[in-house]
Amino acid sequence: MKKYVFKAYSKIFPDLFNNEKNRISSQINLPVVIEHIGSTAVPGLGGKGIIDIAIATDRQNIESISKQLQALGYEFRPNFSTPHRHYFITFLSDPEEDKRRYHIHLTYAENEEWKNFLGFIDYLISHPEEAQEYAELKRKAVLEADEDGQRYRTIKEPIFEKINAFINKTNNHPKISIYIAMSIDGYIARKDGSLDWLERGHVGEEDYGFKKFFNSIDALVFGKNTYEVVSAFEKWPYTGKKVIVLSSTLKAVREEVGLFCGQLPDLLSRLHSEGVKHVWIDGGMTVSRFLEAGLVDDITISIIPVILGDGIPLFSVMNNEKICRFISTQAYPSGLVQLKYEVIK
Repeated sequence: MKKYVFKAYSKIFPDLFNNEKNRISSQINLPVVIEHIGSTAVPGLGGKGIIDIAIATDRQNIESISKQLQALGYEFRPNFSTPHRHYFITFLSDPEEDKRRYHIHLTYAENEEWKNFLGFIDYLISHPEEAQEYAELKRKAVLEADEDGQRYRTIKEPIFEKINAFINKTNNHPKISIYIAMSIDGYIARKDGSLDWLERGHVGEEDYGFKKFFNSIDALVFGKNTYEVVSAFEKWPYTGKKVIVLSSTLKAVREEVGLFCGQLPDLLSRLHSEGVKHVWIDGGMTVSRFLEAGLVDDITISIIPVILGDGIPLFSVMNNEKICRFISTQAYPSGLVQLKYEVIK
C-alpha cells in the first residue's frame, strides 16, 4: 500500500479525532491538552488522510504518558522523535478505509513545536486561499516524491517557512490577541467590575477553546481595574504566564506580576526582546488602547446569552475606525456564540 497518496478532505475527520481524543483521555491519568493538527484538522484541506494529534503535558509527565500511549497500541518511533517531542504511530479501524493511520506528537506546552503546531492550523483556517495553495503543493509533493519521504517534505518546505515566518514574527512586537467575553448588550463586566454573570455561558465541561488559546500565549497585558478583579480570585488564574499591568497609580502588585507605565510599542519591543511571541490583551480600556494604536492582530469575542442593561462596555471611545475580516463563528448548546475576526491594519 502506498504511503504517499493525496486524498480529499472527509467530513468524518473531526469525529475520528474526537473519538480518539476521548479514548486517550479516558486512559491517561495525568493532565494533558489534546489537539487536532495536520491537514485533517483544516476543513476542506486535502492530504494523506492521517489523523495527526498533538498532546501537551508537564515535562515530568512525558515518559509516563509515553508508556500509557504504548499500552493503548501506539508504537513509539524514536528515529522520528526529538529530545523535546515523542512521536507515535498506530493504525485503527475506519468507516472509509480498512485501517487509518494516526500520529501522536507528545510534548510540553513551553516547546516551540507545540505553539507552531497550533499556530500553523489556526493560520490555514483563517487564510483559506493559502490553505488551498498548501493543498495544491501537497498534491504536487505526492506525485513528485515517488514514496521518498525526504523529497515529500522538501517540496512542502517553502510554504512551511512562509507560514512559520508569519507565526514567529521577525518584527519588533509579538502577535497580539483580544480574547474576551461580553453580554448581548456589549458589556464585559457589571458597573462594580463583577463577573458572576459569566457562569450563564457555561454548560458541562465545555471550555469554548479557552485551554487551546491559553496554551498558545506567552504573556497577558491588562489594566488596573482588571488586575484588581482577578487578584481577588481565590486562586491566581495565570500561573506560568508573564503578566503585565498597565498603570501609573498602582504602587505594588503580586510578586509574579510586572507593572508598566509608558508607550505600548516600547512595552511590546521589550516583550519581544524577552522572547514573548503571543500576548493576550484583556480589559475594556486596554483593548481600546491597543486597537487605537493599530497593534491588535485578531479578536475572539464570546457572547454570553444575558443582557446586563448597564456595566463596563467592551470598547471605550476611539478616534478612528478599524476594519476587521470575519474568520469564523460557532454557536454552543449553552447559547454562547463565539466570533473570530482578523484586524486589518
